[in-house]
Amino acid sequence: MCIMSGVHHALNPDPYRGCFGSDRLKYAKDVKSLIDYGTSDRVANFIAEAIQGVGGHAVLKVIKKEQLQQNAFVIGSYLKECLMYRKEKYKIIRDVRGRGLILRLELVTDHQLKTPAKVDTLGIMDSMNEMGVLVGKCGFHGIVFRVTPPLCLSKEDADYFADVVDHAMSKI
Repeated sequence: MCIMSGVHHALNPDPYRGCFGSDRLKYAKDVKSLIDYGTSDRVANFIAEAIQGVGGHAVLKVIKKEQLQQNAFVIGSYLKECLMYRKEKYKIIRDVRGRGLILRLELVTDHQLKTPAKVDTLGIMDSMNEMGVLVGKCGFHGIVFRVTPPLCLSKEDADYFADVVDHAMSKI
């Protein structure tokens, strides 16, 4: 099936002949045909107005001028350390992972069984929201906090976030 965002294939593997069945050559020709005629120069995926390019360029200039990439690394590392301290303090935190300012906190009620802390996750999230900190949740069971603050996050903001996590966790 060919759609605007790219080429997508659904394979139904034959257990005796492999994923391409007995028609390996026909399948390879079909894929080549889709690549040659179904993508890139035939589809206008990346057409944009010039003003959008100017806006993007301005954003990149600000990121470079204010050294926001470096800030993400420094403050992100600091925030991760703060959250690792909370992990030692609160047994509900199973894992703190991520890099820069894209971090995740996984919450479980039992570390050995990895039992999802679904109810506690919602309570902690609500408590944090009441204090002005918005986090999303993700993961199969919805027990992983998605921490994605803006690039301009300061050390004081990171401290506030860690304190809010601390306060919310202490209430459960």
